[in-house]
Amino acid sequence: MSQKGYVIVTGASRGIGAATVLQMAKEGFDVVGTYIHEGSEGKIQKVMEQARAYGVTAEYCRCDTSKYEDCAKLFAFAEEKLGRNLAAMIANAGIAGAAFFNEEPRESYENMIQTNLLGPMGVAQDIADCISYLVNSNYVTGQTISPNGGIYA
Repeated sequence: MSQKGYVIVTGASRGIGAATVLQMAKEGFDVVGTYIHEGSEGKIQKVMEQARAYGVTAEYCRCDTSKYEDCAKLFAFAEEKLGRNLAAMIANAGIAGAAFFNEEPRESYENMIQTNLLGPMGVAQDIADCISYLVNSNYVTGQTISPNGGIYA
């Protein structure tokens, strides 16, 4: 195990999350990554294999960060695998609307708020006693509203 501790990265099977896992591994941190969809398990396995090439421990588990019970399972998993030396939590998982803003069903807003806002807040609350840093990633698409683009918060 790394002397630096470990980092949890949500939404780690692709994109910014996968790149973050690899950068943290390169910096010498052990990593725990999450994915949500069954079809993403193969992707996260590859990301973790790449991370292990840096000589760190790299674990993954399925977690829907919009569900507090999944977050609790995530931290139990991480603690069992790597202990309580959690250096940082990077809340990268998020969802965006699939339709144009003016066509998006209102239920989508609730799901998006739960996943992108309340989920990371729940994560932070669960780990507050054993963490040094919490990073809640933000995309530029969340800073503007376009009538011809999907919603994102």
